[in-house]
Amino acid sequence: MKTVVTGLLHGRMAKTFSLFLCAVFVATVFSVPVKAVDDTGDYWVTKEPIPPSFSPGGPDRACAGVAVNGKVYVIGGYGTFGGHTSANQEYDPATDTWATKASMPTARSATAIGVVNGKVYVLGGNPGLGSTNVVEEYDPETDTWTTKAPMPTARFGLEVGVVNGKIYAIGGFLDYVPFFTPTAVVEMYDPLMDTWTTKASMLSPRGYFGAGVVHEKIYAVGGYLSWPPVASNEEYDPATDTWTAKAPMAVPRSSPEISVVNNRLYVIGGVLADNLFVPTNEEYNPATDQWTTRAPMFTPRTEFALGVVNNKIYAIGGWLYGVGVNNNEEYTPPAPEDPETLLQGLITTIDLWYLPKGIENSLISKLTNAQQSLDNGYQEESISQLNALINEARAQRNKKLTSEQADIIIEEVLRIIAAIQG
Repeated sequence: MKTVVTGLLHGRMAKTFSLFLCAVFVATVFSVPVKAVDDTGDYWVTKEPIPPSFSPGGPDRACAGVAVNGKVYVIGGYGTFGGHTSANQEYDPATDTWATKASMPTARSATAIGVVNGKVYVLGGNPGLGSTNVVEEYDPETDTWTTKAPMPTARFGLEVGVVNGKIYAIGGFLDYVPFFTPTAVVEMYDPLMDTWTTKASMLSPRGYFGAGVVHEKIYAVGGYLSWPPVASNEEYDPATDTWTAKAPMAVPRSSPEISVVNNRLYVIGGVLADNLFVPTNEEYNPATDQWTTRAPMFTPRTEFALGVVNNKIYAIGGWLYGVGVNNNEEYTPPAPEDPETLLQGLITTIDLWYLPKGIENSLISKLTNAQQSLDNGYQEESISQLNALINEARAQRNKKLTSEQADIIIEEVLRIIAAIQG
């Protein structure tokens, strides 16, 4: 039977939920009361767990996951009772089944993983109380592995972003003992040439963060430099080789995992400063630089695998208070908003305010022009007209518009722009 959950879990409820899991055998699938599912999304469903044979040490943690051609591949990791693994398991969401594939040549955990032209690249990681610079390429079509040029900087707990066929290996930790040594280094790998190039470093060194790509920009979120974890969110633009600080997460977390659906980042799971494992799910919209709390996972955990197939996110395996879990949970993000519906809604709102005719006509005219541009397929022109509306609302704040009216216009127009770009 599949179990579905919607809504939010936070605060004292989240802590109670996590502590309850500590008292039970956490390697089994955990479920919560069923709620109705609708077409708006933002809900989780339990799926077939990863097979127990995945790791010789028991259910896995610190594994890596990625989706290729409708399948999710969960690779490497570290068994609950010891031992790094080179296992490679394929999950097919269409049939809800698992298959064992060719093992990775180098057993390791805490790697980074990316896909270029249908091939999977596993970078760095921890092969056992240290770091490695190994890079191995997996071809799902032939079920074979190939060793590629190593990273210039050996590290584990790093992340990658793939932009225009290039893999950017970001941050991580250089050493495992006597303590973790964070780095801000960024190195770009060209799979076609099998070469590496050093790029601009992150704004702050850290490891065990999450990363995702939206509109050819990479976002690095959370992690830690030295405990406690941070809420930092940094945007990297490969076109200019520059980093920019963006709005941070609501709650600092180490070891969250990130997937991207409809140009939104979903930052899921992780560990808080008090070592509480959380099922938290926060959505970040780069178009508005805003965060929204979404439905949490069933199982609080960290260092698990994520993969996206048909706009659904699969959270697999991971680590919960020192024990590996075999859970596989599917998340359906909220459905994208319709910009034309939002435009019409804002026009109606402004019309109901009974503003002086001059300002009312000016605002509605800009919205109508933006809607016409959108209808004609001119998205950039529509966005430009909407930005002009934002500027007018700011200029008329506490003049022909109240502060609250100006805020409503700006907030709604940003939603419309995000819906257009999404």
